[in-house]
Amino acid sequence: MGSTRIDHMTLYMNPYSVRSTMIRLAIALRGEARADAIPIIVQEHEVDIFEMEQLEERFMFEVNGKGQVPVLAGPNLPEPLTETLDITEFLMSRYPSLSAPEQYLQEAEDLLEKLHGLDFFPLSFGHTPGVADHEISFCEQQIKQNTSQRHIKLLEAKLVKYKSQKERIVTKEKLAALEKSTMDFLSECRVVMRRNSGPWIYGRMPTALDAHLIPFLQRMKDAGHFDYFHDDLGGYLDAGTNTPEWNSVMRGRKTLPQAVVVGIPKE
Repeated sequence: MGSTRIDHMTLYMNPYSVRSTMIRLAIALRGEARADAIPIIVQEHEVDIFEMEQLEERFMFEVNGKGQVPVLAGPNLPEPLTETLDITEFLMSRYPSLSAPEQYLQEAEDLLEKLHGLDFFPLSFGHTPGVADHEISFCEQQIKQNTSQRHIKLLEAKLVKYKSQKERIVTKEKLAALEKSTMDFLSECRVVMRRNSGPWIYGRMPTALDAHLIPFLQRMKDAGHFDYFHDDLGGYLDAGTNTPEWNSVMRGRKTLPQAVVVGIPKE
């Protein structure tokens, strides 16, 4: 018999964080817990990343010193899980249907790592004037005004990251190289999809790879990368975003806020 215990956990997230969406979709698609595993119930805690709530002292000390979402926390975890792939691995350890068929486990793991090796930020915001300026200005102001040395240290690390993000979208050459890497990754995904005859990547049941790839593809579409969807990837995305699970997560939203979407060229 399965365990009667339940782990109550909190997912710190934002609906416009694509990595948050990946975890939320994985949770929605997770299926039944393993017979010997403790099921989880997840309560979502929305973090207002546009008002810089993720950089508040309480959040950085108690939840995630990196000042980012998603984060999965719970009383039975030794510490909060602050990396998307670590959260995914934890979910897969309890919910076997999120794993690829045994013969494809390594392949699926490699594809997940390649996906998260892509630089989502310039792919999402490379078209946006003044991107990261608000975040940089906020960090600089908070560092000047703050009296907590340990908070200042964390903010300084975050400031370095924001400046790095801005630097990565400065040149067309950098964006072109990233887009080529993205196209190469998507070509690998197409090969796997065609081999397994869908509707999901590994056939009839969705896995964690689907839960990550569908939000990524929708983000790319919302960001104006329509050249990624000239073939069966478009059909795969349409099918994945017309499910009750996707609708329960997104509730009609795009993956980018309206203020960003307005400036993106239309298909």
